[in-house]
Amino acid sequence: MNLTKNIQNIKAQGKLALIPYLPYGYPDRDTFWKLIIELDKNGVNVIEIGVPFSNPIADGEVVENAILQSLSQGLIFKDLIDDLSIYRDKINCEIVFMGYFNSFYKYGLNKITDDAKRLKISGFIVADSTIDETEKWAPYLVESGINLVPLIGLNTSVDRMKIYAKAQHYKSFVYFVTVLGVTGIQEGFSSRIDEKLREVKEVFDIPVVLGFGISSISQLNTIKSNFDGVVFGSSLIQSIDRNESIENFMNNFRN
Repeated sequence: MNLTKNIQNIKAQGKLALIPYLPYGYPDRDTFWKLIIELDKNGVNVIEIGVPFSNPIADGEVVENAILQSLSQGLIFKDLIDDLSIYRDKINCEIVFMGYFNSFYKYGLNKITDDAKRLKISGFIVADSTIDETEKWAPYLVESGINLVPLIGLNTSVDRMKIYAKAQHYKSFVYFVTVLGVTGIQEGFSSRIDEKLREVKEVFDIPVVLGFGISSISQLNTIKSNFDGVVFGSSLIQSIDRNESIENFMNNFRN
C-alpha cells in the first residue's frame, strides 16, 4: 500500500480523501470493530485508529471521554495488535495509528514497526512528539516503508515545516490542524487557514488533509485553498452516541 498515491488518486478523481478517527475499543471492543467495518463499507479511504492514552493533551472533551471509556475496559495496545491480526483482512482501506509517543515507545519502537508492517498499517500520527524524539524511530520506519505523518498548525513556522519535509520518516501526508487548540467541532475557521495552506503546499510535495473541528464537507466551503482530504473524529463519536447509522453519518461527507 502507498498512502500518498492513494490520496493523490482520490484527489485526481475530484474527490477528497475521507479519514475517520475512532479510539480503539470505543464504545466497547466488539462494537468498535463492527463500526470500523461499516466505515470501510461506506466510502472512507483511510481509517485513523486512536491508541488510548491516559493524558490525551491534543484532544477535546468528546474524544477525551471516548478514550477514557476505552481505557476503563482495561484495553491495552497489545489488544489492538491482537485484534488487528483477526480483523485486518476484513478491512479494505488503509489504516493509520494515532496516539502519543510514550505508548509506542513503551511497546518498543522496533516491535511496533514490525507489527505495523505485518498488519499493513500505513503510518503513524504522533500527537506529542518532536523530530528529535522520533529520530530514534527513524531507522525502523525507513526500513519498513512506514512513515510518520507531520502535524502542522497555524503557528508552525515555514522553517519548521522545511525540517519535517526533509525528514525521511515524515511522509505519507500532512495533517493540517485547523484550530489553535484541541479537537472538537468548530462553528467556523480562521481566515488564516487559506494563507497557511498555501505555505504548506509550497513546502511539502505530499497530500495535505485537514483535521480538528470538521463535521461535514459543507463546513469547508469557506476554505478556498487547495487540500486533499479531511479527518473527522468528534462528530463521528457524537453520532455513535446518538445511535445513528454509519451510512447516515457518512452522508455528511459525500463529495
